[in-house]
Amino acid sequence: MAGCGRAAAAPHHAFFFAIIVSLFGDWFNLIASAALISTLTKLGFAVGGLFVVRMLAPFLASPIAGVAEEEEPPASVKGAEAGPAAGN
Repeated sequence: MAGCGRAAAAPHHAFFFAIIVSLFGDWFNLIASAALISTLTKLGFAVGGLFVVRMLAPFLASPIAGVAEEEEPPASVKGAEAGPAAGN
């Protein structure tokens, strides 16, 4: 049968592995930033400020992104070309 077997699943495995590596990098960045701020300032408040600042950007950008997404037609947001297949 064509398309069955390990070779067909390889791109998905590579994508999954890339996501895992990326997430490890994100966590390493967060831990390293917290350790650096803690070492330089010796204040727990500063480390807490780091977490607040890192969550503030998505918190503020989400409503704007939601409004922008709703104003666009679904085909342009998903990256699909408009045409008969897109329901036009």
